Amino acid sequence: MSSTGSGSDARKTIRVAVVWRGGVILGPGNYLLTKVIDISEGGLAFLCQQNFPVNTTLTLGIEIPAPDSSGKRHQCVCSARVTHTILSHGDYKVGVNFVDIQDEYRTLIKTWVNKQLSPGI
Repeated sequence: MSSTGSGSDARKTIRVAVVWRGGVILGPGNYLLTKVIDISEGGLAFLCQQNFPVNTTLTLGIEIPAPDSSGKRHQCVCSARVTHTILSHGDYKVGVNFVDIQDEYRTLIKTWVNKQLSPGI
């Protein structure tokens, strides 16, 4: 597994808008459903109904679609640190930086982001 650096590093990566299913794993069999709204190699933002303090480390589950048209979805579990939260229209928008994510999933995210930036390729 690999890790990212400081919060400013995440801002150096290109983010793309998405609508993916996700969740915060609160404990065995206990999770909070989220909607991932943007993603980059360094982190993501999601919407949920619970606020998380800045610098809290969360265990996240993310359903990442395959970058091809196969319809396959990859189940990624990773750790991420909360960088900010904003209350907006009754939900919290939570921004996080990846702390611990398998290289396989980081590469998948990078491929997916690049494909969104160059859809004809």
